Amino acid sequence: MLDDSEPTEPVAGVLLLTAPQAAALCQVSVDRIYQWSYEPGFPVIAAPHQFRIHARLFDEWLARRASAGRREKQEEAA
Repeated sequence: MLDDSEPTEPVAGVLLLTAPQAAALCQVSVDRIYQWSYEPGFPVIAAPHQFRIHARLFDEWLARRASAGRREKQEEAA
């Protein structure tokens, strides 16, 4: 269980993000981060009672996801 006192603002140069930090970066709910964590390629590091997201790989994952979404919309318009 996550501690509610945990900061949600990411710190510059941080390597690993908590789910609340990742949610704050993306302006989505923490539940959405947990849903995404089940998708193939999501950069989660999970251990008993810990859930961390590799910050750089998360950024790359988001970029690929956004790019794929743009391609799908372009294909629908064609």
